[in-house]
Amino acid sequence: MISTPDTVIFQPHHAELVFSEEDHSYRLRSGERLDSVTGILKAEGIQTYGPRNSSADFAMQVGTWVHQAVAWFERGTLDEGSLSEGIAPYLESYKKFRKITGFRPILPLIEVPMWHPNWRYSGTPDLPGMIANRFVVGDLKTGEKRAGDIVQVAAYGELVMTSVVGFENVYPEGVVVYLQDDGAMPKLAKVDAGEMHQNLGIFVSALRVNRWKAAHNQL
Repeated sequence: MISTPDTVIFQPHHAELVFSEEDHSYRLRSGERLDSVTGILKAEGIQTYGPRNSSADFAMQVGTWVHQAVAWFERGTLDEGSLSEGIAPYLESYKKFRKITGFRPILPLIEVPMWHPNWRYSGTPDLPGMIANRFVVGDLKTGEKRAGDIVQVAAYGELVMTSVVGFENVYPEGVVVYLQDDGAMPKLAKVDAGEMHQNLGIFVSALRVNRWKAAHNQL
């Protein structure tokens, strides 16, 4: 059990990461480019997406705006009156999740890019936080449920454990929060600590397969 900290201390390797907002890429200061969680899952067919078109691109943009709105809300910097009619209901859906579960984010860890120094992958966990004094990594979705979502949140949980001092031996639970566009209570996919560990194994296997393919010109 851990309490919700007001400040966190990152492991020394964290300072080596350089994240580019422009192309959403992760690199080290040495220039090494890192694989991302979503990139690996997509490449190995664990996380599937439909064809790229204008509708899909707009849906992705909505997801980005919703993530930003939730982050600003939690940090106390959101002007809710400025939200468009298409975004505001998602925030209301998130508030219902928060109220019913008692979820409280760890503010210094919201949307922080991280990387794993041993497996050398990267990603940006949405909402590490606490529910009833249990460490939980929340992942927000504005689209339909996909089988790979619980593998994704497990990979993010490992990033937090590896990147933050004091979290090394606190294995997280996970919750994927499917926010609703009408403001209703979101659907939840809850993942206990044991399942998170199992799903991390799936992610690591996918990572290894992807790197074998790259080494043998099979991508």
